[in-house]
This record gives sequence, C-alpha cells and structure tokens, in this order.
Amino acid sequence: MKSVWIQENTWQDVADYLKHDNTVIIPIGSTEQHGPAGPLGVDTYAAIGLCEDAAKQTGVMVAPPLWYGDSPHHLGFPGTISLRSETLILVIKDVVHTLYQNGFRRFILLNGHKGTNLARCADDAR
Repeated sequence: MKSVWIQENTWQDVADYLKHDNTVIIPIGSTEQHGPAGPLGVDTYAAIGLCEDAAKQTGVMVAPPLWYGDSPHHLGFPGTISLRSETLILVIKDVVHTLYQNGFRRFILLNGHKGTNLARCADDAR
C-alpha cells in the first residue's frame, strides 16, 4: 500500500488491499468557527490525524475526510459550512454504501466534531 489514504492509491492498490483486509476508517469533521485563534477546519484536522495514526499502526485504509458537519449553531460566524442532519446522514450512508460495493465490510466512523455530527446518525440506523 503506497499510503493509508484511499485517494492516494490507485484502484489496483485498493483491490490488493481488499484481498487481505476489508476495514476502512471514515473521518468526519466540520468547517466551523473555533474562536479567533482556531482554524475553521480544526475538527476535521483532528479526525484526520487520529485516523492516520490509527491506520499506520494497524495497516487499515482511510477514506477521504468529510469536511462538513451538522453546525447550524455556528452559522453566525463567517466561513461556517453546515449540512442539515438529514443531509449528513444521507452523505455518510452513500459513502458507506459505495465503499461496501467496492468490497469493504468493516466501517469505522471517526467523528472529530463531538456529539453533534453522529448522535442522530446512530438514532437513524436503528
């Protein structure tokens, strides 16, 4: 594997990976305010770092990060980008569905945006 990141590999590299493992980590963050000193992408950067560290230690692949989260509470701050809860749930489902079609069977969702992003996703899955 050239990289733990799916997007940095060829489709042949991913096919070779799937011959011995079918796990993928999906980093989910947000683009929202974090005070005057924090960059808008801090939640996504945290998810990226945690996923990359875990992947390097375990040899699993990581999907490209989702930079958008459920952040309507921060819309008063310029640069915040928010998805409706329903949209975020559908995006995550589509990502998992297409990765499943490719042969992945074990999915680890790593939420860098505290409880805001995924609490409703978990409720929806029941």
